[in-house]
Amino acid sequence: MPSSAAPVWSEAELEDHLEFLNSNEAAERTTGTSGYAQSAAYVAARMREFRLQPAVGDDFRVVYTTALNYPISGALRAIADADSTLFYPGIDFLPHGRSDSGEVSVRWLVVTEDTTGIASAPNFPFGVVLRQGDADGSLLRAWRDAGAVLAIAVQPLAPRFYVDRVMGLVAIQLAPDAANALMPRSWSTLASGSRIELPMRIFALVRSDFQQNAGAINLLSYIAGKHPVSAKELVIVCADLDDISKYAGVETVDFQNFGVGTSALLEVARNLSYVSRRWSLPERSVLLAVWSGSQLGHQGLRHFLANPNWPRNRIATVIYVGLAPEEEPVVRQLLEEHGLSLHVIPSGGSPLFTRRFVLQPDPILRRMAGNSRRSGSPEPAADPYVLPDMDDVIEQAVVQAGELAAAAYERLILESTDAGPYFPANEDSLIVPQAADGQ
Repeated sequence: MPSSAAPVWSEAELEDHLEFLNSNEAAERTTGTSGYAQSAAYVAARMREFRLQPAVGDDFRVVYTTALNYPISGALRAIADADSTLFYPGIDFLPHGRSDSGEVSVRWLVVTEDTTGIASAPNFPFGVVLRQGDADGSLLRAWRDAGAVLAIAVQPLAPRFYVDRVMGLVAIQLAPDAANALMPRSWSTLASGSRIELPMRIFALVRSDFQQNAGAINLLSYIAGKHPVSAKELVIVCADLDDISKYAGVETVDFQNFGVGTSALLEVARNLSYVSRRWSLPERSVLLAVWSGSQLGHQGLRHFLANPNWPRNRIATVIYVGLAPEEEPVVRQLLEEHGLSLHVIPSGGSPLFTRRFVLQPDPILRRMAGNSRRSGSPEPAADPYVLPDMDDVIEQAVVQAGELAAAAYERLILESTDAGPYFPANEDSLIVPQAADGQ
């Protein structure tokens, strides 16, 4: 049985969570999708099973709205007088997450890294090739205002959603080898601000569904504090649920958001709920939160901070389970703006896979792309579309989730008691307050 000093982490429970969150039933955990709603229903059911207290009324789900630009599909081709080149979604290109819907054609391109060359931009529709990678909205808008109708961000294909779009601009990501096939010479050798006329005309199409009020779901549950004074203070322990598992019609496996943090949080909840019914623990109240919108600039967390259901000046700290290192500065600054401190429980060990994303484009397109391989493009060292053995990945994820749960529980006990972790590791020497249920 779990105790305040020795929680019991269940590999079977963790495996159940991870298998469901990566199953066909929850095949898409992108915020605002039916797959995310299925995942949220699963988490809510487990919270109820663990006898947690719903945050609002009798439901663990808190619905809010967020803006969301969702690329649905795209097409890219280059046509000359007697020849044409077709580019394949998920292989050569992807729509950019800030793209507006529309179809454009251009023959002139400006190659740049920023706004260099914007003053000498053509006075007719043209495209801009952005070499710095993932372009931000202000840069895309600057080029649109200068007359660009197409933006090409040359980068390894990396699906990403945004809460806004750049109206009047079609934007795509283009893989570097595909960029070389599109340009008359290597794009990387062109000076910033170069203006070139192509021997062919580029046609680009993006279909994107912009929703100003997309439905999103956070999951919030409480375990009440037992101290007569400290119970008015709150410790938040949280994780992210959403991922990017489908993008512009291309199936995607997101190994960075595999559900490890949420699975660990549910194990912490199961143990703490059991302990809280038998010991006077925790002293401070605990909010167990699962956020949506982490792939949209942490919209779920932002919504909670803007609409807290606990006095903000009584929130002691936030423990974030499995937060990616590159996201920590953004989250830390966001919390500091609201006067809150952050403790990150990072995932340990090796990543679940060598790449965050593995795109799974249509097999027919993969064969077509292989039959018309770009001239001069090197053969990849390994097939970029082959997935690892998913049973092995689940097994590795179970281990990581157990380690995360143990580290998060230790920090949670420390933060939710005035005296710190006053239960020693040796249960025989525990000084145990009267059990909460009188036993």
